[in-house]
Amino acid sequence: MALDLKVDIQTTNDCGTLVIEDKTGNYTEENLGGWGGLNTEPSKSKIAIDVIVQVYFYQDEELMVSEGTFNLDVYENFVNLPLDSSYKKFKLAIPIQDFKENINPSNSINHFDMIEDNLYQIAVRVYDKSDITNEHANKSFVFKNICTTSKLVSKALTSINLQCEDCDDSDLDNVLFAKSLLESIENI
Repeated sequence: MALDLKVDIQTTNDCGTLVIEDKTGNYTEENLGGWGGLNTEPSKSKIAIDVIVQVYFYQDEELMVSEGTFNLDVYENFVNLPLDSSYKKFKLAIPIQDFKENINPSNSINHFDMIEDNLYQIAVRVYDKSDITNEHANKSFVFKNICTTSKLVSKALTSINLQCEDCDDSDLDNVLFAKSLLESIENI
């Protein structure tokens, strides 16, 4: 059985940082794709990990793709490791400024001031430091970010005065409709 990476992808509450966290776990009978055992050890001295992020966006009505690679050794200031010598349970937190600089060599996403609501393709590649062609895992994940939309719907929900009996209910109807649409997007 090969290493079967599992990650949790999310943004911080302020939508300003993309967070990718390893949830692979140890190799066991119940987790044959886990770190160690018959699979590779997560030793920082032996393996390297690249996180490749692709973002899709429209520019002048044309679908564009920008990509950036975040090597955990190079971006060590953005990586939290529970164990100094191991990549197991790594947490990579990429602030928007570094996200834009790495993903955007052509300045095409400079208008981003937070991790935009969008679909992202995120690949995690694990390979030997001594032989980069010896790959232990290369797995892609789709991340659907709805952080800013969620914040807007929450703000709209808290702004409605539910105790007003003489108020126009159209605001409440619009907010409930927005919440329904958000829930539909979350379930896709």
